[in-house]
Amino acid sequence: MTATQKLFPGIFFLIVFGTVFCNFHVFVDAELNSKWYWLYTVIPLCGLLFLFVRQKQRNKIGYSVYLLIFLFIYCLFRVTPGAYFVSFLSISICFFLIYYLTGKSKQDQTFKWFSASIVTVSFLQALYGIAQYIGLLDSNENFKIVGSFDNPAGFASVMVLSLPFVLYFLDSTNRQIKNTALLIGAIICIATIMSGSRTGLLALLILCILYIIKRHRTYFAKIAAWKKIVILCSFAAILAGLYFTKKDSADGRILIWKCAFEMIREKPVFGHGYKSFRAEYMLYQARYFEENPESNFGVLADNVKHPFNEFLLLIVEFGIIAFLILLLLAASLIRSYLKNKNKESFVLILCLAAVFIFSCFSYPFQYPFTWLIVGFCISYLSSTLYNYQERSPNKFRIFKHAVALLSIVLLSFNMKNMYYDRKWNQAINQIKHGTTKELLSEYENLHTHFHNNPFFLYNYAALLNNMRYWDNSAEIIRSCEIYLNDYDIQMLRGDNYKKRHHLMQAKVCFELASQMCPGKFAPLFELVNVYDSINQPIRAKELADHIINMQVKVPSATITAIKMRMIKRVEAE
Repeated sequence: MTATQKLFPGIFFLIVFGTVFCNFHVFVDAELNSKWYWLYTVIPLCGLLFLFVRQKQRNKIGYSVYLLIFLFIYCLFRVTPGAYFVSFLSISICFFLIYYLTGKSKQDQTFKWFSASIVTVSFLQALYGIAQYIGLLDSNENFKIVGSFDNPAGFASVMVLSLPFVLYFLDSTNRQIKNTALLIGAIICIATIMSGSRTGLLALLILCILYIIKRHRTYFAKIAAWKKIVILCSFAAILAGLYFTKKDSADGRILIWKCAFEMIREKPVFGHGYKSFRAEYMLYQARYFEENPESNFGVLADNVKHPFNEFLLLIVEFGIIAFLILLLLAASLIRSYLKNKNKESFVLILCLAAVFIFSCFSYPFQYPFTWLIVGFCISYLSSTLYNYQERSPNKFRIFKHAVALLSIVLLSFNMKNMYYDRKWNQAINQIKHGTTKELLSEYENLHTHFHNNPFFLYNYAALLNNMRYWDNSAEIIRSCEIYLNDYDIQMLRGDNYKKRHHLMQAKVCFELASQMCPGKFAPLFELVNVYDSINQPIRAKELADHIINMQVKVPSATITAIKMRMIKRVEAE
């Protein structure tokens, strides 16, 4: 083992630790962006470091490699030119480097090093979450447990995706390692339960069942039929319990899936394009409520930027073709597992099963930890089936140079994004101390870099609106609608029109916002004011009566104030 190879355990730990714990508040959306910046920094640095690792000149050739390349090329053609090209290229290069580096470092101890890093970091994260639950550490104001993330979904995904690696050590013949793994596994399970994530609980349950069946296959084969029926009924009862625990949330996702299927129905083969969901989905939701004004989903509807199903998102944006390629890749990995069953491959297939479950009900690929795990699993599984083929030294050097070039490209993209993200965060902090022309000038400079970032554009438009530059705000909002068109966008757009006394255009915006989220009070309140201003008192009174009788999903001081104003208005007539 070379000196560089001796660094592998520490490198693996640093990569995993950063993707879970990084949280630098110098960036906007620190809980998420920091983790991505960490992965985009460390992985290409490792790509450059591995150039100095001397190994046999060889390469893995197999179906999974070709399918990944085909999927990348197809999706690349579906990326809007210029708009999201850099972000798509960044995640693609990062995934390729993870895949390559895993194969490059493949030795007898690599799997143990990576697994130990996963288990150690997840154990620390579990303790962090439990400390938040019992009040020893601060959490955010909405959830008891979030760990180093912004919500329980990210925390639960780390817990569940790390559990198969805990099970790997649970099978150790060393009693001390086995007992330690048992303790860590129990703590991870407790932390997952405390998080309240239903998807996490479901994935946890299924992983435990699969592991027990694998360990006691002979015993389960002999179980009487009636006992198997009882087990299935118990599992169904648990699923029903998870549904009724947060029934409104579950029903809300059904609404999202119904509208997402409408998007798929319109463009089933090639999809709507990369990042099109957040740009178009809310218009489909508005259309649904326009056609079904009495729907019970109205009170549950909210602003949606993700369908809570990664497969639906893939089909909406890239069409059935991408989904079929993904199915072929999954079949290739399952074939790899069946051809070479061992302790390691079972752990990896369990991990991919957990990713599958989370992908059905959540958004695990919003987090870099998931990409890291999936890249490792696919690389390691595919390498177990296909033989290595020798490379000529010249071809090997070309491949190493390509890795170096991609690493430098990714580092360049990342350093630039980190710089501007930090500048934007500084500008946001200045807003707390009051808006000035200097701040506006800073936003104008940042606009050159963030011209296709919808969240920056919305923030910029809101700043312009607050500073009474309504024409400029309207212009920025129009460019933002290309990338993001939701309830908040329409409310800001309507406010711009209202303040410029373009009341009919404001009315259209507030009506669209209300159709997007019928349970929201703010657009209806604004519509009452518009109707009063355009001398339609009868329509204003009807809407005021409707607001008074509306069901409140989440009570708040704002809603109470709106209802009181509507009551006074009706009583005054």
